[in-house]
Amino acid sequence: LPEGTPNTFIMNIQPDQKTQVQTILTESELEPELVPMVRGRMVSLNGEIFSAEKQTDERSRRLLEREANIALLDKIPAHNLVVKSLANNKNDTSLPGVSVEQKMAERFNIQLGDAITFNLSGQDYTYQVRSFREVEWQSFQLNFFFILEPLAERNLPISYISNLYINNPTSGQTPPLSTQLTQQFANQVPGVLLIDVTQIMKQIQDIMNQASWAVSGLYVFTLLASIGVLFTATLASQQARIQSWLLLRTIGATNATIFKIGLTEFALLGAVAGLLAALFAQLASVLISLFLLKTDPTMSAVLL
Repeated sequence: LPEGTPNTFIMNIQPDQKTQVQTILTESELEPELVPMVRGRMVSLNGEIFSAEKQTDERSRRLLEREANIALLDKIPAHNLVVKSLANNKNDTSLPGVSVEQKMAERFNIQLGDAITFNLSGQDYTYQVRSFREVEWQSFQLNFFFILEPLAERNLPISYISNLYINNPTSGQTPPLSTQLTQQFANQVPGVLLIDVTQIMKQIQDIMNQASWAVSGLYVFTLLASIGVLFTATLASQQARIQSWLLLRTIGATNATIFKIGLTEFALLGAVAGLLAALFAQLASVLISLFLLKTDPTMSAVLL
C-alpha cells in the first residue's frame, strides 16, 4: 500500500452532527471529505423484480438480500475510473442518474440506460444507469457499488462517512490522535464511530512481506536446482560434444569457428530453457490467481 493510504474511517455521522464533526477534525488539522450515503438494496431492473432464489451463486444472492452503502454525489470520485457512460441524448430527464460499479453491472447484466429501482429505507426510488465505473476495492478509499444523483425533493435518511490518513506515533506519552478523536466524538457527537485499521493494515503488510520472502526463497531454490540440473546435463553430454569438436577440427574448422559453434549451442539452450520457464511460471501464476486467490489474473508485459 502506498504511503498515506487511509487508515481511519469515520461513520454514522448524522446530518445535524456534520458541522461539529468537521470542527473537531479541523482543530486537529484534518479536512477529509464527508460523503453522504444511504442504506439500500436493488429490487428491480427495468420493472423486473430481482429474485435472490434464482441466482446461481452465493455472492449474487447475498448482494440482493442485504443492504449496501449507496453514495449520493454530484460527480464521480477522482479515484474511480469511468469506463463507459450514456450519451447525453439518451438521458431520461424524468429520472435521476446512477453510476454502477462495472463488475456489479456484469454480474446482473445491467446495461447503460436501464432503470434500476432501489429500496431506500422502505421507499422505492428508480434511477437511470448513466455510467459504469472501475473500482479498486483494495485501495482503502471510499468505494461504492452505486452512486446516486442527489435530488432535493427526495428526502432520504442520509448519514455521512469519511476516511483519512492519521499518523499515529507509537512512542511518547501523548495518546495517539485517533484515540483523542474517539474520546472527543464520544463526548460531543455521540453515536459517531471512528475505526482505526492501522493494526489490520500492518498485519496484512507483514503477511504479504512474509509471503514475498517465502516466494523469493522458493525462486532461489528453483534457480539453484536448475543450475545443478543444467550443469549435470552438460557434463553428461560433454564427451560427445568433444568428439564432435575434434571431428570439426579434423575436417579443417578453426578454433574460432568451434568456439562460435559451442557458444551458439549454449546460448540457444539457455534461451529455450528460459522461455519455457517463463511460460510455465506465467501459467502457474494465472492458475493460482483464478483457482486459489479468486482474483483476476494479470499477464506479464515482458511476455506480451
